Amino acid sequence: EEGDDAIAARTLPRIREAAAESDRDDTVLVDGLRSTVELERFREAFGDDFTLVAIRAPFELRAERLGERGRDDSDSDMAALRERDEREVELGLGDTLERADVEIDNTDSLAAFRERVREVLGVADAESGPSDGDPADAEAPGAGGDGA
Repeated sequence: EEGDDAIAARTLPRIREAAAESDRDDTVLVDGLRSTVELERFREAFGDDFTLVAIRAPFELRAERLGERGRDDSDSDMAALRERDEREVELGLGDTLERADVEIDNTDSLAAFRERVREVLGVADAESGPSDGDPADAEAPGAGGDGA
């Protein structure tokens, strides 16, 4: 066990190193933030430049999507997904999500999800290029989870 701030402890040095080597003002996406301790580490490191985005979808929809991606949707897999959700709540994910700056509802299509992610990032769609000269079109994460 690396502690409640494991993701932040491993990620912050990499982000700082990449930023120091780059002449661009890129947006960095970090997936997997679970605890409020990690959240505070990122907020301390980046201040107003940090935005926590909660991506939400109901359990049943996430389970259905797992099945559509060719994964077994047996009762044991459903139980494993439920257990994972329970573990993440115990780690503080629920409290972390409640402190999100922005929330994305991930119950619509993948295209709608990607559009909303682009709005949050301030990036135009792929055909028109960046909205204001900032980061190039960002690839949205898959159509999964309820997470930060």
